Amino acid sequence: MPENCGGAVACGTCHVYVDPDWFARLVPAREDEEARLDQLLHARPNSRLSCQILWEAALDGLRLMLAPPEG
Repeated sequence: MPENCGGAVACGTCHVYVDPDWFARLVPAREDEEARLDQLLHARPNSRLSCQILWEAALDGLRLMLAPPEG
């Protein structure tokens, strides 16, 4: 069973790819999220940890794709 960090940036189980049309609309990733993404095998330039996305009404319709599991 995958680890579940509860939003503490302690794992990558919530790794997603953000649709390029939406990526620039997100609040930029913090340093700790960037560090975690750097450790993921399947990270891409449009990768984010969904637990770190600051959700707001302006993101209604946000398109994401789940990244493959690590390991």
